[in-house]
Amino acid sequence: FPRLIQKTKHGSNHTFVELFWENKNFSMPVEVFYNSNTGLRQRRLSLSNKPTMIAIPQHNKIKIDPNKRILLTISKID
Repeated sequence: FPRLIQKTKHGSNHTFVELFWENKNFSMPVEVFYNSNTGLRQRRLSLSNKPTMIAIPQHNKIKIDPNKRILLTISKID
């Protein structure tokens, strides 16, 4: 299975989430859900093995591939 790396850093007002595929020369879009200041957000991120960062409100959680459409392994690094 492809391995998705999730790095999380907590700032003063936001939580920064970096997502990227561990597999070289691999790219695939992934849907993510999270709560923003204006309600539930759904985004489709085009990911590769280069990090993509999104900022979410501080200490919120992000749900990756909530509909389980992709066979993947997620490695979390805090």
